[in-house]
Amino acid sequence: MENVAGEKRIHVIELRICSGMPMIALMQAVASSPNSIEMSSPNSIEMLRITALAHDATEERFIHGSGRRLVGFARGIGLPFSFNVVRIWEPPSAAHKDKLGLEPREATVVLSQYALSRMVAKPNRLEAMMKLIRSIRPRVMVVIELEANHNAPDFGHRFVETLFTAGAYFDCLATCMEEKEEARAVMESWYLNDRIRNILVAEGEKRVVRDVKIGVWRKYFARFGMLEISVRGLGLQHANLMVRSSPFAGSYLVALDRKSLMIGWKDMPLLSVSAWKFMKAIPH
Repeated sequence: MENVAGEKRIHVIELRICSGMPMIALMQAVASSPNSIEMSSPNSIEMLRITALAHDATEERFIHGSGRRLVGFARGIGLPFSFNVVRIWEPPSAAHKDKLGLEPREATVVLSQYALSRMVAKPNRLEAMMKLIRSIRPRVMVVIELEANHNAPDFGHRFVETLFTAGAYFDCLATCMEEKEEARAVMESWYLNDRIRNILVAEGEKRVVRDVKIGVWRKYFARFGMLEISVRGLGLQHANLMVRSSPFAGSYLVALDRKSLMIGWKDMPLLSVSAWKFMKAIPH
């Protein structure tokens, strides 16, 4: 929001839509902004557009379900809104830019939520996606990734890293949720179980869980002329406010690593939130 302040038309391109919660938070922020849109006409143009990228039919069906929930939420708060799904083939190319329906008078932003790490096993695909994003020239790109090194080539390093990160997640769930809660059982037996198995057992392209830490992303993004910008300000204030309102506030980690936000459990960083802008030219 700080990077699109005063804009009446905002276009969010989401590389991988999950629960849709970040978009709901954004929609609330846009709706509460006094200068975000001219409301003088009941037929005023849409000021917030979300375009979600889908890579296959299954993902496309899931995204349409999330889109319907977002449309219903926008209608409930009276926010002019549209949602679109764009199916892209592999690898992404400059041809996809035309499918995004970019408009010159709108402020475009990109949200990557656990999307780039899923492409680490296919570096050509990841590079093609980054070139596509650079061609869009978004006002800002926000990247959310797990803060872990699950991409080591040898089993020993992956085992030790997984032992610490998974241990922190299990400890957090045990502290914050009752043992018989269904959501906890799903997280432990399905999500964490599948991730641990994939990290430790799978090899080659079958090993899709290849999280890397923010330091690795910094070096990679530099190749595309990206500058890290600070997440201080309202974003950091909101994160600290949420932590302070929790009965387990003393166990949460909210800290800055250079300009990026680290969120974790008992001094163990588990999640990074970073923001980036593109330089006009790629440095050599």
